[in-house]
Amino acid sequence: MRLPQPPVLSRVLCLLGGGLVVATTAVALVAPAAYLTSVVQGGLALFAVVALIELVWTEVVPPLVGGSEPFFDGLTTVAAILSIGCLVTWYDWRRVAEQRRREKNQQSYREIFERVNEPIVLHDADTGEILDANPRAQEVYGYATEELGELGVGGFSATDEGYDQATAEAKIDEAIETDGTTFDWRIVRPDGTRRWVEVSLKPAMIDGEQRVLGTVRDITEREERTEELRVKNRALAEASVGITIAEADGDRPLEYVNDAFLDQTGYDRADVLGRNCRFLQGPETDPERVAELRRAIEEREPTTVELLNYRADGTPFWNEVTVAPVPDDTGTVTHFVGFQMDVTGRKRRERAFSVVNRVLRHNLRNDLTVVRGNARRLSERLDGERSDIAERVVRSADGLVELGKKARELEEVISEETTPRPVDVADIAASVAATLREEYPDAAVRVEMPDEPTVLATTHLEAVLHELGENALEYAGSEVIFRSRRSGDEIAIEVIDEGDGLPEIEKEVLRTGTETQLSHGQGLGLRLVNMMVTDTGGELLIDPDCGAAVVVRLPTPEERRAQPTAVAELNE
Repeated sequence: MRLPQPPVLSRVLCLLGGGLVVATTAVALVAPAAYLTSVVQGGLALFAVVALIELVWTEVVPPLVGGSEPFFDGLTTVAAILSIGCLVTWYDWRRVAEQRRREKNQQSYREIFERVNEPIVLHDADTGEILDANPRAQEVYGYATEELGELGVGGFSATDEGYDQATAEAKIDEAIETDGTTFDWRIVRPDGTRRWVEVSLKPAMIDGEQRVLGTVRDITEREERTEELRVKNRALAEASVGITIAEADGDRPLEYVNDAFLDQTGYDRADVLGRNCRFLQGPETDPERVAELRRAIEEREPTTVELLNYRADGTPFWNEVTVAPVPDDTGTVTHFVGFQMDVTGRKRRERAFSVVNRVLRHNLRNDLTVVRGNARRLSERLDGERSDIAERVVRSADGLVELGKKARELEEVISEETTPRPVDVADIAASVAATLREEYPDAAVRVEMPDEPTVLATTHLEAVLHELGENALEYAGSEVIFRSRRSGDEIAIEVIDEGDGLPEIEKEVLRTGTETQLSHGQGLGLRLVNMMVTDTGGELLIDPDCGAAVVVRLPTPEERRAQPTAVAELNE
């Protein structure tokens, strides 16, 4: 039996199928991937249907029916129509499914975009325009999404050079070329406040479109701390005194030295970092003062000492060293900051003054002894007014000798280096009272300090109380009382007598800090007391409620501990 020939319609469908295959190949060169996949699948499916029809027509149907050609033509037409209908239905189903998938993805993207806690901004890859911003980003910038889009990056950025629209677009291009970039950016909020943000840009395909996704982080506090630290570092580096920072543990190696320290000592930075500062010591360095410095460091206390140090070339210089502990947030001392000042010139002047002072005082004492002796003999040999004149000379000579004694004590206070330490006021007052009772047997000296107060004071406190007690007994009467009372973080030590209080001359010393008259030690003695008290951080004053009482106010150890010992931002 002769096989029937395929109908014209079948041949047309074959040509269409082949044409679709060729067309899909051409489209593959320009079409997006998702569209290309659908077209290729549709073309291949149509070609497969046509090929199946041809196979059935030529191989299966003739043996079964052996019928007429019109019947086969009708059957082929029906099969072709059904095949095309199925293909169209399948393609429409794929289109609807793809649309639903995109809508679902868009909804998921929207939910994530809106709910994520990190600020996110979406940019157009070509223009840099802001297309979207989530609520957190709107909070950071202070603008709504529509406002951000209208302003553009340059509209809400700082006017400083390098923060404009052109730079922002260049950053977006860089992110696309390098698959991401991160940088700091300065913005201006609607209220005029400036903020620093860290921006990370990454390219992303969203709905088949090329976009650039930007995540934003507010780093204003970090930048402010960095700038503050930068200022402090500049201050340390440019300070006129030598500054060092050393570790608190181990051998306490130096971690930092400024240029002034290097200029002062003559060393290079590489020669000193990692070493203990003791390399400045030499054969004439006082071991007692070194021990005092070491004790303060071990006890984590601030201190100031003067040391004879040596420069890199071996020349000695007097170094006033102040060391203070630097605690961290937990109160643990992690470093020590040191300040070094060359005081060689001052020490030379002090020594010269001391030599001249000793010579003058020695000669003055010797000459006054001669004057006093001759005046005493004249007083004994003369009568009347001439004898009185000689007695006045004797008294003046005695006053000048006493003045020389006070001057010597003042010199010792000025030259002696002392560090305030906790002392028991009651013990010191009891010792002073016992001495005054021996010097003034007819006087009544009492100590009323039941609570045994402790203050921060130097070894001069005993001399202070003795001078005030002696002054009260000599000029105000035969009774003096040492009393204490707490006033906040201070202890007030009152020296009370039965007289009318200090003379106006000595009150003037307390008010102005200067003497207007020096007679029998007045003024200079009180200046001595005032200097010894203020060196401790205390205060000397007249009790306004009791004119016959002088008050010495001194800090307690608790008050000193409450004060910061050093700049803590050095440890950040």
